[in-house]
Amino acid sequence: SRRYLKGGQAEQQDPFPPAEKSTTKDRKKVYKMSSQDLPTTILDPTDEREPIKRTRTKRPEHITGTVGLLDISKPRGNKFLDQVEMLISNQMPNVKIQRYMKPTFAKPAPYELRRQILNECNFVIEAVAD
Repeated sequence: SRRYLKGGQAEQQDPFPPAEKSTTKDRKKVYKMSSQDLPTTILDPTDEREPIKRTRTKRPEHITGTVGLLDISKPRGNKFLDQVEMLISNQMPNVKIQRYMKPTFAKPAPYELRRQILNECNFVIEAVAD
């Protein structure tokens, strides 16, 4: 890790300093850090070094056909999708609902699952339950 000093100079610090003998007195110390002690780093999870310009897809006037509900396998995501399915069924009885589930939330949906959804659905709703 680096600590920045006045003037923009960086000072190297060992992220794993050697352990020292601790005494009861040492363990009773309270260490406080202010946010001024740490540099702030903002990460972009998309890794777009040159952002791509995107436009919104034109929204249809009516929802028809099949709506896919994709559960990403996070806890309680299925409960959310149960409610979405109920609302869609009540408000649009002519729309068919098809449920799908990713094997894990830690990775993108497998290619085969994405292809299946593409071939079987006109719309898709993905549930994120964080």
